[in-house]
Amino acid sequence: MVSFHSLLIKAIKRPRTAWLCIWAFGQLWWVDRHLQILAVNALKAPVFSTPQMLSQELHQEINHRVAVIAWAAHHHPCHPKCLHRSLVLYFWLRAQGIAAQLEVGWGDKMGHAWVSYAGKVLNDSSDVINLTPPLVKT
Repeated sequence: MVSFHSLLIKAIKRPRTAWLCIWAFGQLWWVDRHLQILAVNALKAPVFSTPQMLSQELHQEINHRVAVIAWAAHHHPCHPKCLHRSLVLYFWLRAQGIAAQLEVGWGDKMGHAWVSYAGKVLNDSSDVINLTPPLVKT
């Protein structure tokens, strides 16, 4: 396995990506330490009935963050799972004023978590809803 240090050195060549990688690592640690309370609070958050349209730039930023969070989770020592990754994205979106929803589903003896906005899955494939139907709609 490649060390975090060598991965960070590669990321430093692109300063914005390096900052996002460091941010994602820190957020994954924080989520791991507070997982239960964060998940319960996110699932209790109110759902807004009329979501705003996301700009193309914001959509690109979300996709970039999803990729960086996934990369950081893959190399993170606490081995974050889908709930960790989804909570990091969920809280970042909420901090941006975007009323995203954390969703948790269960199907075929498998649980899964993802983030959606306006009925669209943001950090997973769109068929995740069919594979692991949501237990709680927030």
